Amino acid sequence: MSQVAISGNASGTGTLTIAAPNTNSNFTLTLPQNTGTFITTSSTGQVIPRAALPTGSVLQVVNAVSTTTTTTTSQTPQSTSLAASITPSSNTSKILVLVAPIVYVASTGSDAGCGFYIYRGATQVYADSNVYDSFYTGTTNGVLRGRMNLQYLDSPASTSSLTYTFYISAYNGTVSLSAQNSKAQITLMEIAA
Repeated sequence: MSQVAISGNASGTGTLTIAAPNTNSNFTLTLPQNTGTFITTSSTGQVIPRAALPTGSVLQVVNAVSTTTTTTTSQTPQSTSLAASITPSSNTSKILVLVAPIVYVASTGSDAGCGFYIYRGATQVYADSNVYDSFYTGTTNGVLRGRMNLQYLDSPASTSSLTYTFYISAYNGTVSLSAQNSKAQITLMEIAA
């Protein structure tokens, strides 16, 4: 039969009291089969190991803001300055990518618009399903400005540093990211899986 030992501290002078609650029921407190330190609501300077957190926990957050203007008339995805890097703590973690760009579309045709993309390194991991009509101007020689919100959950299976970059493309016009010093943001969240 295993035993429970309570060891005093030779340097301490205080008394530790284990107090029972006011109850008429029986309860069992099962101790873990490893060495560690109890963390309470008053604990300071102690950290719960990431591996002990449940699935879906946010392990870290990285945010980047860009006011650098990127302009293109190309239908091919073009890299922008909106990018952020994160190093996952586990190769099973997922990365939630949140992009909030402000985009200007100046049209030369009634079906002008733009496309949005997210790249992990050189790999395209997200492309808008309606690449051009998603930001359709609907007018000839019109200008449209707006903030979009994109979300993509990536499974990179890596513990190396990963850089996620926002790309844009144009159709029948000119597309600009962060024109007039507007702020675009990208946020990366490591999610325990």
